[in-house]
Amino acid sequence: MLACAAPAPASEGPGVLSPAPLPRPDSGPAAADACAADLSGLWRHAEDDGFRYRARDDGGTLVLSVLRADAGPGPSTALVLQRSAGGFVGAVALARLSADGGCVALFPAEVVSCADAGLEVATVPRLRVDDACRPLEASPARVRHVLLRVLSDAGD
Repeated sequence: MLACAAPAPASEGPGVLSPAPLPRPDSGPAAADACAADLSGLWRHAEDDGFRYRARDDGGTLVLSVLRADAGPGPSTALVLQRSAGGFVGAVALARLSADGGCVALFPAEVVSCADAGLEVATVPRLRVDDACRPLEASPARVRHVLLRVLSDAGD
């Protein structure tokens, strides 16, 4: 999600793509129970503490809002994931502006594991699209990111 949180360069915008299922390494009952728990709170990227995420989990939808000190003004990027029997599937929406107004492109995202007090999220970090935000690539590479829960005295 590091790359997912920032738009791709102007020559390569994000794209619309239906996520293909990824293998689930933690598919046993313990993993299912971990994903069924309330995941609300503050999370951080395991490899870059500058990427933090505020999670809101209503039992059906998990929204991970990106919090970055250097993000500047403007709307925040968020991953919106729907809970299903196998975990969570969703996308990150980013506006692609152009002279004719632009379109909204989607980065597919999926939680592939909730085990060990962390979330493993698979995303498409970059995807070339046409002027209507349709993907130009059939099977873009996915990147996995681990988010760790941040425990604080404030009850996050």
